[in-house]
Amino acid sequence: MLGVALGCIAAVLLEELFLRTSRLRLLDDPDRTGDGITPSLRGRIEVFRRRYRFIRVVQFVVFGLLWVLVAEATEGAVTGSPLGQLTTALLLLQFIRVLGRRVVKSWPLLTVTALQQTLQAFLVMVMAAAGYGAAGGVGAPALVSGFSVVAATVASALSFSSSAVYLGRMSSRGARLFGEEPPPLAASEAIGRRALAATSLFLAASVAAGALSGAGFPRAADVAAAALLAVSALSLALCLDRGRVHHPAGMVTALLPYPLLLAAMVTGLFSTGS
Repeated sequence: MLGVALGCIAAVLLEELFLRTSRLRLLDDPDRTGDGITPSLRGRIEVFRRRYRFIRVVQFVVFGLLWVLVAEATEGAVTGSPLGQLTTALLLLQFIRVLGRRVVKSWPLLTVTALQQTLQAFLVMVMAAAGYGAAGGVGAPALVSGFSVVAATVASALSFSSSAVYLGRMSSRGARLFGEEPPPLAASEAIGRRALAATSLFLAASVAAGALSGAGFPRAADVAAAALLAVSALSLALCLDRGRVHHPAGMVTALLPYPLLLAAMVTGLFSTGS
């Protein structure tokens, strides 16, 4: 498992290195009409696409293999154990990064997300070495609660990424930090608001599922989810103030849900036994 987790880190870093060393990524856009692109350049872009597709296939293989190994190690408790929750969030982030390249079209945002994946893969290694096992008592409400926490963590990772890009864009060194011109402030804000709204909804679902689990309410996991729901909702409220064009305070607080959720997950606060 440790070797596969290292493979995940290597695959993410390989992708970023490949993209950073090739300016062709800026031309690999399905919306381009082809004007100004010579046959020679079009051939180079096609080679770039084939190599990039291969890298993404390798990524899905290693991320999927890691998830399978963790599912076996946790006896199927992939949404009820800390290790399973973290690995599931890692796999979902990979899907979002692949889709995000075509949908979001924000290279800086996806780069920040890649750094988050690297951190989570490292945490998987540490937790696997520490012998994190399966949590007991996994019923249907507990499964819903665990998956809701995982989904909230993924959504909060996107709000963190968009906030980091937003704050970098406001800085005079933002373009240098990200290696290219970051997206407009409004685009980062829009992604951040949607991600915060999704985070809040998933955390609310987790609390509701915990109340129906019959395992005693509120549990430590329910209290943690409710507290983080308050943080996410406050950040969302600050970002929805229509009286201002930009909301730096809201985008700063949008950085908080992801590390807090990650810390609570890693420490086992959201396991089904909590």
